[in-house]
Amino acid sequence: MSRNKITWEKKAKKELNNASLTLCMIVKNEEEHIARCLQSVKDAVDDIVVVDTGSTDRTVEICKSFGAKVYHHPWQDSFSKARNQALKYVKTEWALQLDADEELDPADIPLLRQALYEKQFNSICVTIFNDLPEGIISKFYYRRLYRTKMAHYEGRVHNQIVVPGAVGMRDIRIYHHGYNLPPEKMAAKYERTEKLLLGQIEEEPANIFYRFNLVRVYRNKQEYDRAISEGLTALQMPNVRSRIGYYLMIVNDVCHSMLLAQRAHKVFPLCSEALKVDPLNMDLLFAMAGAYVSIGAYKNAILYYQKWLKAKQKTDGKPIDLAMSVDTYSLDAVVLENIGKCYKYIGQYDPAIENLEKAIAANPGRLSPYKALALCYIEQHDLAKATHVLERSVSKNIADSFVFYKLGVLLRELGHFDQAQKYMQRSLQLDEDAPDVWNANGQLLLVRGKTVEALQNFNRCLQINPNHLGAKLNRSHALLLLQKNQEAQKELIAILSSEPQDYGIFSEAGELCCTHHLFVPAISFYEKYLQQKPNDVKALHNLASCYAQTGNFDSARIGYSAVLNINPSYQPTVQSLEYLQKISALVE
Repeated sequence: MSRNKITWEKKAKKELNNASLTLCMIVKNEEEHIARCLQSVKDAVDDIVVVDTGSTDRTVEICKSFGAKVYHHPWQDSFSKARNQALKYVKTEWALQLDADEELDPADIPLLRQALYEKQFNSICVTIFNDLPEGIISKFYYRRLYRTKMAHYEGRVHNQIVVPGAVGMRDIRIYHHGYNLPPEKMAAKYERTEKLLLGQIEEEPANIFYRFNLVRVYRNKQEYDRAISEGLTALQMPNVRSRIGYYLMIVNDVCHSMLLAQRAHKVFPLCSEALKVDPLNMDLLFAMAGAYVSIGAYKNAILYYQKWLKAKQKTDGKPIDLAMSVDTYSLDAVVLENIGKCYKYIGQYDPAIENLEKAIAANPGRLSPYKALALCYIEQHDLAKATHVLERSVSKNIADSFVFYKLGVLLRELGHFDQAQKYMQRSLQLDEDAPDVWNANGQLLLVRGKTVEALQNFNRCLQINPNHLGAKLNRSHALLLLQKNQEAQKELIAILSSEPQDYGIFSEAGELCCTHHLFVPAISFYEKYLQQKPNDVKALHNLASCYAQTGNFDSARIGYSAVLNINPSYQPTVQSLEYLQKISALVE
């Protein structure tokens, strides 16, 4: 090793040991979060400066326990004023900004310290991950490390750091938890932010930064019409593309709001124009795919979801604009699941299954791809594989009431009655007011010969949902088995007088009546069913057979002929017609 290299390494080591960095914060009533924040950064900084704007809880006490210098200034309705006040107390060359609901990844402390010697930069962008509801994580880059004497803040809310000179970028990870608070806290946060933004826009109506943030507030408050209106107004402003990042994020928020407001057709022109500016914009690709799903154009949706996957691979760590966030950054598993569902919708089960398995591998703790994968196998009539998929979710401890219910139904169909009963009971433990589960559990008890218990389950289902026709039909079956024929026939009359969305219930009722030799009401059920499904050969055959059982041979013959006109080789009807002709000859 050369003498020059030894000298350089000694100098670098000395500089690193003498690095000077202050954590610079403003706080108010942050006792819930502040200790986690300070714990994450205490070994990375040389000093901690905190400006408190009026805490009434233990925030100040906790800060001082970490050795922080705490100064008190009244809140003046401006985040920038408070941050600039804090900056005045910083004595070191560099400052690091964190909010109380953020934390530094401890593994990145060496990278943070090394960044202090980037002589060509006056500020450094770090990577910020926003922890959002439902396990979603967004990602953006922002300047949080800067030379103290060159910096100041501007703006009342969502204040921006102003530092002249070149900007560096380092993958120093900061995790922000401030968007995953309880609903009442989020509502208060949005109301405060909206008020400050409206005041700022009144003073600076052409400021696209404030316009973007107002659109986002309305989106997050689920006030989609306001988000769309405010966003479209901002997009008409002549300076909207002066900051490409804000332009693209406004388009994203407007399109997201349009999708949730059932206006998918309006997404296409906005997204298409914005994608000309940034063809690899993950959020806009995701929105385009979602819009195509909304109109049933599943092949186009698959194309855009696949573009999203390629864009993430190409752009990860390489943002087009340092101010941009990527809301869909963590949605790899969701995208793969959506691709799988789209393939299922168009009947391509092999790629559907492949992508749903990839979705599970990407995030084994998400339940929805297991459900979608099981449905693929059910639609292919492979009940054993569907059962296996749902049991995998049980093994991961993520199964919900519906999964246990579905497992009960599948295992009943496969003849595994004991295990099916256990899953039904687990489903009811999780949701005791689920009418479909009570009905299915009753059907299982009926199969096992426990008619009285089954009837109790059907009654419970009808207490929860008095219009549950499946339970009414199953209750009729139980009553007939218990020889309570009069009560059963009242239930059957109620079903016959109903107007269900699915007329299949009438076919099922006809089959039940035939099982119990109630051929006259069976005829009524089949006739009503065939009004909507006139070419169902099985139902036509059964109707004709009911006529034959009641001695109405002419109607039976007409019914059998109708079946053979549709399907000349339908063997049950061919055999029945031959038998009917023999019976008729004997009678004559």
